[in-house]
Amino acid sequence: MATDSRPYDAKFWEEARIRSLEPGGFGKDRVEIWMKLLNVEASSDEEIPDMLPEHADERQIRLDTDRSFVLYPDGDVQGHQEELNAAARVNFPQTPILVLLSRLP
Repeated sequence: MATDSRPYDAKFWEEARIRSLEPGGFGKDRVEIWMKLLNVEASSDEEIPDMLPEHADERQIRLDTDRSFVLYPDGDVQGHQEELNAAARVNFPQTPILVLLSRLP
């Protein structure tokens, strides 16, 4: 899912480099800047977990994240558990960047 092939100018990259060295780095703009660095478009987070290999500790990660909601206040506990499990799956795969990059055209 490559974006347009227009390169960003040297000023953009110099500002990004300087900002990356500051405390907090890119901050809230991290996703946008990394997408530019990788030249990719945003995709649905729901697509990613199915593309990733199962982590050796995935079962334990799910147990830990599910247990973290035992004392969670009433509300959409199941929805929050699913979001946390999906985030953990994305953040703990065996080779996340290689898997994601292999899916690019």
